[in-house]
Amino acid sequence: MDEVYFRAAKSNGLLLSTLVALAILLIFAVFGVVLLTGGNMTGIVLILIPLCIIFFTIPFSIKGYRISENDIRIIRVGKEKVFPIKGLKSVEIDPNAMNGSLRLFGVSGFFSNIGLFINRRLGKYHAYTTDQKMSVVLRFKNKIIVVTPCNPQKFYDLLKSRPPDAELS
Repeated sequence: MDEVYFRAAKSNGLLLSTLVALAILLIFAVFGVVLLTGGNMTGIVLILIPLCIIFFTIPFSIKGYRISENDIRIIRVGKEKVFPIKGLKSVEIDPNAMNGSLRLFGVSGFFSNIGLFINRRLGKYHAYTTDQKMSVVLRFKNKIIVVTPCNPQKFYDLLKSRPPDAELS
């Protein structure tokens, strides 16, 4: 099987929340510059904190997903997250998978939704998403992962068409 790349779907809500967050951080940075020009050293903090938030979250933003014969890769700006395909037990398209979720750890609404979440439907799961309506749930032996490729049906079909020796049911 050749590697197949899927762009991450981008929701309007995620784009809007990212723009709002960036605008708020920019306002703090501009206020910091104003304070600095007035001789107030507190301005340095108001400049550095927004810059740190931006530069520490960008590497986690999801660009896409790649499926190969041996693994599923979450392509992020900073680095790839690799999940061996051998342990994949099931795959399902579920646009409501993340409904009612509580974030336990991670980032939501700023470039992407990444982290550990919990809800009644899935229990604890890891999300690497950008548009919850395009959710595909990957159930592995010891973890559940939610991803949002731009073409969930093709993503699903590709995983379901794996060789018969695969564990996927």
